[in-house]
Amino acid sequence: MSLLLGMVLVPVLQAQTPEKKLAWNNTPLSWQDFEGVPDALNPFDANTNSGFSYSWSLSVKGGESVFLYEVKSWFFPELSWVKNGKKSQELLDHEQLHFDISELHARRLRSTLEELKIDPSSDVKKQLRVLYERTEAARIEMQEQYDAETRHGENTAAQQKWAKKVKTDLDSLSGFRTEDQ
Repeated sequence: MSLLLGMVLVPVLQAQTPEKKLAWNNTPLSWQDFEGVPDALNPFDANTNSGFSYSWSLSVKGGESVFLYEVKSWFFPELSWVKNGKKSQELLDHEQLHFDISELHARRLRSTLEELKIDPSSDVKKQLRVLYERTEAARIEMQEQYDAETRHGENTAAQQKWAKKVKTDLDSLSGFRTEDQ
């Protein structure tokens, strides 16, 4: 019985171990942030693993609903990699923009949540999950479009166009930066 209990607890304890992650901020990524092992079968020279998460709480104080939320965009160093001999500034700029696109969608979700009217009698958890999933789908679609149009950063003109677009979009949502950015 003890052996079985130990085997059950090990995966639970491992699942609770936080993975290494960097929150988006104005400091650009460096190649030192890419700690993952390159995938030799992958045809690309580098890979950025990024995304965003949210948490929330809802309480009632003095008859008023109090909705609090936090949305963060993350870069995962141990899941991001670059192949040896491929570390160029152009490639790093391309990978940085993938992280910036994740932050852009985090800001879009913050904007949506800021305007959200919460009805405590509704299924708030489901409503928020739908908003998150919609934003995440848009983020994935934009990441794929970015890679397709820039040919993974090889089309310099398209890369510059995307860099300008993402910067403009981030700037337009500057009011939805987090306090630590």
